[in-house]
Amino acid sequence: MSWCALADDIPGYSQAGRLLAVNGREITLDADLEWGARTYFLALRKRDGTLSGLYTATPTTSANVVAIDSNLDFTPTLDGSMEPLLYMLGEARRWSHLALITDIKPSGTERVGMTAVNYDERVYADDDNGPS
Repeated sequence: MSWCALADDIPGYSQAGRLLAVNGREITLDADLEWGARTYFLALRKRDGTLSGLYTATPTTSANVVAIDSNLDFTPTLDGSMEPLLYMLGEARRWSHLALITDIKPSGTERVGMTAVNYDERVYADDDNGPS
């Protein structure tokens, strides 16, 4: 039941790809970004698979560079010696689909199958209440 953020390529949801460079709080990505008038979040996948962010993101003068509101919480390795870092960028209310992983099945050394259920915060709404 690990929490997971899933990207979606449906227009209006997240944009995803590879991180190319970091210069302070400016992040260079592998594709030109599409922006609307709403608040946007950037999330990065760290080497261990955990989420870095959410960072509030704003456009810059370059179509593939985003400015974030705080410093990264890790030091990325971008010299090609490791798999590229991945990002998701999207509107605050639709940056990803939240899910809980229910099953993981490895398939060789290069693939894995996963099963997940939608995350719904209402499931936990009464966790701190006493019995009635």
